[in-house]
Formats: sequence, structure tokens, C-alpha cells
Amino acid sequence: MYINYNCYYGKTIKINNNYFLQFRKNKNLSVYPEESNENVIFFKIDKLFNIKQLNINIDFENANHNIQFFNINNKLFAIGGQHLGSLRLRHPFYTDNKYRSFLKNKNNIISWKENPSFFQDNYINKRNKWIINPYVHCNFYANGLYLFEFNLNELNYKNIKNYVATKIITGIENNRHDGYYGTHPDKTKFGLSVFDSTNSIIYNKNKYILFCRANLERCIRYIQYSTSEDLKKWDGFKLLKLNPQPDLNNINIYQPNFFKLENIKGFFGVLCISESQDKINDVNINKNIPISVNLYYSIDGEEWFLKKNITNIFYHKQWVISGELILKDNDYLLLIHDNELKKINIIKIDKSLLENISKNHKN
Repeated sequence: MYINYNCYYGKTIKINNNYFLQFRKNKNLSVYPEESNENVIFFKIDKLFNIKQLNINIDFENANHNIQFFNINNKLFAIGGQHLGSLRLRHPFYTDNKYRSFLKNKNNIISWKENPSFFQDNYINKRNKWIINPYVHCNFYANGLYLFEFNLNELNYKNIKNYVATKIITGIENNRHDGYYGTHPDKTKFGLSVFDSTNSIIYNKNKYILFCRANLERCIRYIQYSTSEDLKKWDGFKLLKLNPQPDLNNINIYQPNFFKLENIKGFFGVLCISESQDKINDVNINKNIPISVNLYYSIDGEEWFLKKNITNIFYHKQWVISGELILKDNDYLLLIHDNELKKINIIKIDKSLLENISKNHKN
């Protein structure tokens, strides 16, 4: 399968026994927010494993940076969003009138002079002078994470217009780690959250589990999670429990990827793990970084056990497509997009292997 784009952060979505692919066309946000709706692209996979791009237009504005679709209990959701302060600091020359108006309102800004304790408590670089107030509701889907709710069949149409968007997590959240402004894991807890991460979600025993990246400090990335009974109210974040436990001072897990497979007990995860990028780049800057693609299993979705190394890839050259594995005959298929060849590679995982992992697992 070939795609004529450099595609990033791909994800599979299963709807009514059909598989779709979601990508972000560009690795990072457009400087111009009005272009953000052009950054999310969709493909449909047919039974012969051909793919066809769908002409779908959705305006997620800043939530586009990490938007991910999910089909949970036959309901179609998407979760995305980012703290506006981080976007403003990255792209200080916005031309969009909505942003200019928002930034002119002093109630939306926290300045160093007016609230030095806020900056100190959140380990924010004082040179930035000010940030966007993380508690302020923002109508272009920034300042936290938003939940988008859709009609299940919306992906069959050219334009998705009918959805409900609800802010579910603010820019500051209990126990959340985010090292965007921090320099040490102990100092990034309770800090300002930029949500610079794709996310993953599973459902277990009337409880949703949302996984996000934990930026423990510069170039140290791990996974944290929060739980909810209704997708609206979430508890404090906790760091992921992996067995064996990795060295959190030298770890890079760029994005979470956890899912449920039909008719198999428990949950599976495919995580791409390497050493800290900072340590690698000191020696080999701008070179491809070796990544281990590992298979994990969990009974409850909160404690995970390493079961198998599936393959190895090179970041940024290759990206594992997250989401549920695709079932074809007696194999589950893991998709990996190669940005140099513009090709999707397929790795087969025997269905019986996953069934046996579930059957024989003991905590």
C-alpha cells in the first residue's frame, strides 16, 4: 500500500466491520490556524487491502495537533487539544483574527508581574513573561483536551459537521507530568500541561482509561493515564505501570497505543521504545533513531507486561500506525508507514499467539 504523503501519527479505526486509517499530513501544526482542517486525512481499506483517500473535511482547529478517533461501544469519539500557551510560544506571529482577539483580552493572560507564584509553582521559564490562563475556556479547542462526539456513520460522508465538543481536561490537571517547562521528573508534576501528545483510550468494566504522553523532562518521554466513568470527569493522572519497569531517567516512548481485540480476553499494547533522544542526539544528531516495537498485555488496562519484541524501526523514517490491529484470515496485521518510500509495510502477528498470551498470562 502506498500513500503519496509524508504521514505521521497514523491510527486505525474500525467502524461497522470496515477499517479506516487516520493520519496527520504534517508532522507539526500549520502556523496558520485556518489551515488546520487540511491537516487530518482519512483513508478507507477495502477487503483486498487497497486504500482510498476520503474527501472528509473537519475543522478541529488546534485540537488537530493530536486529534485521535475512537470507536468505543459502537460510538464514534475523538479526543484532542493542546494548551494555547505552548502554541503561542511556538508560533508568535499568528495572523488569524480569533487569536489576536483572544490574546488582547487581559483576562485570558497570566503575567509574571501579576502572579509570580503561578509561574514559580509551575516551573515556567520567566523569560516568557506571560502565558495563556489554562483555566480559560477557548472556543478553538485549545487550553486542554476536548471530547468530540459523532454519529457512528459520519466517516461515510464528505463533510463532518454534526458533532458535540466538550472540554474534558484543563491546562492544569492533578498529578499530571509535563516537562515542557520542567527540567526534572519531580518538578514536572502538577505543572502546566501542554498535551503535546497523541492519546489512546480503552474501556474496561464501566471505566474508560485515557493514556497520554508524560514528558518527564526534556527528551525523557513516558506514558501516564487517567480514568473516567463517563468520558467527562477524569481522576488524577498516574504513571504507567510497565513490567519490567524501565529506567525513567533514560526512556523515550513517543506515544501510547493500547487497544482491545474482539473475542480475546484482556488488552494489548504496541509501544515504540528507545533510549532518551537527547543522549542519542548528542552523538548522532539528525540521524534515524533505532526503536524497539514491543508487544504488551494487560488484564485490567493499568498494569502491563512485556510479551514480545515485534520488530525494530527507525524514527523519524518509520511510524507505527496505532489503534486496533487489523484482522485478516488468521493473522492480525500491524501497519508501519515508511515516509521515505511512501509505503505502508505490514507485519503479520499470528492470531493464536495473541490468544495464547491472553490464555496463559499470570500477573
